[in-house]
Parts: sequence; C-alpha cells; structure tokens
Amino acid sequence: MSHWELIGATFVYCIGSAMIPVLHAEAYLIAVSALSPPAVAWALVIAATAGQMVGKVLMYFAGRGALRLPSEWLRARIAAAEARYSGSRKIGNGLIFVSASVGLPPFFFVSVAAGMLRVPLPSFIVFGTAGRFIRFAVAVFLPQLLKSH
Repeated sequence: MSHWELIGATFVYCIGSAMIPVLHAEAYLIAVSALSPPAVAWALVIAATAGQMVGKVLMYFAGRGALRLPSEWLRARIAAAEARYSGSRKIGNGLIFVSASVGLPPFFFVSVAAGMLRVPLPSFIVFGTAGRFIRFAVAVFLPQLLKSH
C-alpha cells in the first residue's frame, strides 16, 4: 500500500469511527503507526483528525435534527443523548476540547449534544479539532517512539 493509499484509508476509516463508536480510531492508528515509516506519521495524524471531524460534524448535524442517519443503532444513541442533555445548560468549549482530547465524556455524545444545544459550529470545529489532533498525535507518535528505542 502506498503512503497516499494509507493516508486515504486512514481518513475514511476515521470518518466511520466518528459515527460508529465500536470502530476505534486510536487502536487503528496505533497499529498503522507501528507498521508505517516515521515519514507518514504527521500525515496520519492530520488524516485521522480531518476524518474524525468530518464524522463528528455529521453527528453534530444529526443532533440538530438536520441529518437523519440510516442506522437504527445510531438513532437510538442520539435519542438517548437527547434525553440526557435536553434542558441542560450550554456545552462549553472547554468540555468540547476535553471530550475530544481525553474522551470523557465520550466525544460521540458531546458531538450530538453540541448540535442539540446549538453550540456554534465554528467553536465546535475549532475545539474538537484541537482535541482530536492532540489525541491522535499521541496515538501515532507513541508507537513511533517505542520503535526507536
């Protein structure tokens, strides 16, 4: 597989993993990074971050009701998130960043809730992207560091 194919596959996989939580982007990135040359590490981080944010923006729009997802499982998860967060106070940028970087609370639910609570899309994208970038940089560079020792 060429570097470009690997980067494209990472982007596509991460779109899917953003919407289907059982597809673990971090596990994928750790495995791919361990098997890849260091020259593609930053490209993997960028592709994973971009792919995840494309998927998370779709989840954001699903939370706003502007997008109907075909999966019954996803619709059930969104309904559960809506029940949990309806009537809640606004989600802050700090929560979006922490969720995107640490995963608590799960960024899947925060993405949906951000849409439901009408968090401004630019704020969601900026803070979500920053958090995902950090999270995925750790996932990609940790195996790279371990390979060099």
